[in-house]
Amino acid sequence: MIEIDQNTLISEIIKENKLAIDEIAKINSNFEKLRNPVLQKLFVSNVSIEQAASIGGVQPNIILERLSAIGFKVNYSE
Repeated sequence: MIEIDQNTLISEIIKENKLAIDEIAKINSNFEKLRNPVLQKLFVSNVSIEQAASIGGVQPNIILERLSAIGFKVNYSE
């Protein structure tokens, strides 16, 4: 599994592990759009974890912790 940090693109994460969609979507309703394949392609191509967190109104570490739970190696030092 790839190592991720707050600058990693959501599209890279989803490409590595499709389960990431569900884990991120569970954080709050702002991320439910990720479950729709069309909206997913429109919204995540150049969005980093940090940017997604800002859009969703959460701290990047919340997303990183969820992704760590499904096997991603996380670098919190950024």
